[in-house]
Formats: sequence, C-alpha cells, structure tokens
Amino acid sequence: MPKVEIPITSLQIADEEGVMVLPEVGDAVSFTIEGSVESLGDEYATVGMETVNGEPAYPEEEVMEESVEVEAPSRDEMIATMQELDQAQGL
Repeated sequence: MPKVEIPITSLQIADEEGVMVLPEVGDAVSFTIEGSVESLGDEYATVGMETVNGEPAYPEEEVMEESVEVEAPSRDEMIATMQELDQAQGL
C-alpha cells in the first residue's frame, strides 16, 4: 500500500471536550490533499502535494537573498596575465 508523509498538525481532531488532539499510531484518519499532477504512469499518478486539509503540506522555506560583491580583473588584465604566463613558459 502506498504511504505518504503528512504534517501531523494537519491531522488534528477535536476530542469530546473540543480540544484539538494529534492522532496516535494506529488511529484511522481522513484528510483532503490538494496538489498538481506531476506525472502519469500506467497505473498511478504522481501528485505534488500543496495542501493537506487546507494547510501547507510542507513548511514554507525561508528565502534569503544575498548579494556578494566580487572584484574581478578586467579583460585586458586577464589577457596581460595570460601573455606573461605564456612568455614565462617560452610560448
């Protein structure tokens, strides 16, 4: 039987007092997955999960934008260095 990993917080259910509780191993669960079909095989479809019971299926990754300044030699400096190396090797 195929298996899927689901965020456990998406599977919380209310107990008799209305308190939200997490499922335990062996508990039956029911949930709704929303996503997009990524590929089709002869008998199965691969679905990229986007949400489970309306919650994100995966935590959103923190995107860090980083700018790095690099000093690079100019084209002329690179050619001059290459010519020096060629001369040093007798080319």
